[in-house]
Amino acid sequence: MSLTRTKIYAQKDHRLVVGGKALGGFMDGTSFTVEFVGGEVDITEGTDGPGLNRATQQGGRLHFTLRETSEDCQYLYDLFQQQDFSESTTTAVLYSGSKILYSFADGCISLPGDLTTGDKKQAGIEFVFVARVILQNQAG
Repeated sequence: MSLTRTKIYAQKDHRLVVGGKALGGFMDGTSFTVEFVGGEVDITEGTDGPGLNRATQQGGRLHFTLRETSEDCQYLYDLFQQQDFSESTTTAVLYSGSKILYSFADGCISLPGDLTTGDKKQAGIEFVFVARVILQNQAG
């Protein structure tokens, strides 16, 4: 009889590092969204039979939300502003709760999202990291 190892998802295990800094202060109930750009495969129909078309992979986006009180909001604002004065890019690494490692290379932080504040509960600010390269690996 062989034993199989059960794969476990653990929300507390998520880690995000942007530009070498581990971020914290994520909004309660927030999710990380990895959006791939390009790489789609489709069929082209023709009189001589179908053909397959594969779009070139173009990198993608990582969406995440921080609480408005997170100290890392300022770090990301500063990083965004530095991009105006420098042509350099940075990296991001997301370790998911299911032990998948996403590496984002040659990227920049996008303009932070709008903040609506003043309610009984604090609001969140959405950030988007845009990269030309995304690698995905099962971490173990």
